[in-house]
Amino acid sequence: MEITKVELKILMKEFMTASSRVLRADYAIYDSELKRFINFLENKPLIDNFIKSCGQPDYNVEEEVREVASSYGNLIFSLGDSDEGEVANIFAVTKYLAFNNYGGRSLVYYGYSSSKNCQEKVKCFGDKFLRILISHIENYLAKIGIEMGVDEKTTIQFNIKDSNLENTQFNVATDGSTITSTQSNNPIQEFDKLIKDLQDTLSGICEENQQIVKDCIEVMETIKEEKPKKGIIRMALTTLQGIKGTAEFVAAVTAVAQFVQLYI
Repeated sequence: MEITKVELKILMKEFMTASSRVLRADYAIYDSELKRFINFLENKPLIDNFIKSCGQPDYNVEEEVREVASSYGNLIFSLGDSDEGEVANIFAVTKYLAFNNYGGRSLVYYGYSSSKNCQEKVKCFGDKFLRILISHIENYLAKIGIEMGVDEKTTIQFNIKDSNLENTQFNVATDGSTITSTQSNNPIQEFDKLIKDLQDTLSGICEENQQIVKDCIEVMETIKEEKPKKGIIRMALTTLQGIKGTAEFVAAVTAVAQFVQLYI
């Protein structure tokens, strides 16, 4: 199938919103939220085709669910031995739970947390099981975005005046723009300050978008890792830039974007 850069960016934002919603869903309506998420995945051809390309689950899903439920928290769902297997298994299990009334009080979630709190159990299920599927789809969309050049900039020139990263000045020139100079004695401290400035502006946007911003920040924080996943960071940044807000929020997002783009 064909998709334009604009359509892909919109899909990335919609997927991050849908993922954020299901991961923070209330246990009282959990099966409905799972159903909503599955419907979203199946109604987006690019994502649906990717999931189908990963094949069938490795096991009988109905038997797997019954076995996990009857273990009273001693078992959790099998993931698979490959990326494709994880996608096929997790999607099939999640779809079965969604359309067979396995709400947030169900025994199938008990193995994911020792807490007696149902909300904590479904949260841990999302973090330890569902998030793996989300990560695979994120990687897939990010790869397509890279291949399409979604985040390509025209021309960027770096003049590094000091090779010591702890005291580096960047002079950045892009087509159609003036040269700006950014001085940072410690890049990590500068990044943390920009993130704090962004967080301070969240009161000016709706609650749903606040959660999306927090999810984007969590993804961008991985830039501090030794081998950050640049594709996923770009996707989070694209999503962040697509959120409308106050002038202060937009300015804070722009500052974060300018900094992050230097390192990805």
